[in-house]
Amino acid sequence: MMAKSSSADNATARYANKNMIEPQFVVPEHLIMPLWLRSVESLSDEGLVYDPMAASVCSQCVFSTAVCDDFEFSTRQLLHNAITHLTDNAVSDFLSRYPSGWVINLSDGLDTRFYRLDNGRCRWLELDTSESLIWRQRLLHKNERFYPRAVNLTDSAWIKDISIPA
Repeated sequence: MMAKSSSADNATARYANKNMIEPQFVVPEHLIMPLWLRSVESLSDEGLVYDPMAASVCSQCVFSTAVCDDFEFSTRQLLHNAITHLTDNAVSDFLSRYPSGWVINLSDGLDTRFYRLDNGRCRWLELDTSESLIWRQRLLHKNERFYPRAVNLTDSAWIKDISIPA
């Protein structure tokens, strides 16, 4: 597990120096923070999650690491990555039993699980807000087996309107 503020600052410097990409997107904090937590975790040899796509996306974005400097950063990083690790394991288990199965992901913002766990056969239905899907389109590459759909998840009416694409 990485230490809080100095690790966050070091991670930013490493991404900037390694990729030499001028940050170009100002992504809302609620969308970038989970990516940031996974990308910092990816730098640790003992990390729970390895997510190079999160690191790549973070290198393209302008965001304040001031949030990472608070006293809860280590706790948030551990909790987020523990949940990510457990969920990745559950989805991997599902895909090992049903390699051509459908995964339905609800309101996960800029989640990169599809890219981490893609077996070349699974299909993924991403249900989220328009804002999240617009950012996803800007920052993450497309895949013909990934189906994003904007829905209002606070109103359960969307359930009857969802159909799995053929």
